[in-house]
Amino acid sequence: MNYLIAIGFISVFLLIAMACVIYSMRQLITGWRSLKWSSVPGVFVDGRIEKTEHRSKNGNKTFYEVCVAYKYKVAGQTFRGNVITPGYAGTTDLEEETRLLEWLQSTPSFQVFHDPLHPEKSVLVPGIDRGMFTYMLVGVILLLAAIGIGTSNYLLNFGESDLLQSIVTR
Repeated sequence: MNYLIAIGFISVFLLIAMACVIYSMRQLITGWRSLKWSSVPGVFVDGRIEKTEHRSKNGNKTFYEVCVAYKYKVAGQTFRGNVITPGYAGTTDLEEETRLLEWLQSTPSFQVFHDPLHPEKSVLVPGIDRGMFTYMLVGVILLLAAIGIGTSNYLLNFGESDLLQSIVTR
């Protein structure tokens, strides 16, 4: 019966791990592809800084993220975008985010990079952002935890409990 609980626990870890890895892989691919996208002039429409509080045992952490809207034209058709860079998630540095928003607001025109096959997909800064690797790291850690828990559960319930005991007591 305990092994069924462990299997459920491991399954949750695996699902979350796979979701994190798939999400980060999609972001990495988009970032890589965006380096080859076409660019057109764009104009700032609207922007604000969103504040998010994260509570933990070590105290509260505040994250700030610039939310932006811009418009651009491709082949005579106007599009609206809101992506600064693939995987962008803001920072804990309010001053940095404020400078970014002020720069966007003060710039009369800037380059918008868009997917030539899907011009509704756009970014202001093409490429791979360091934040994209966060979800990948979380996914890999959860995957390793699931493998470790699954292996120890198997050894305890179906196999070499002596082997597990010798590993633990070393």
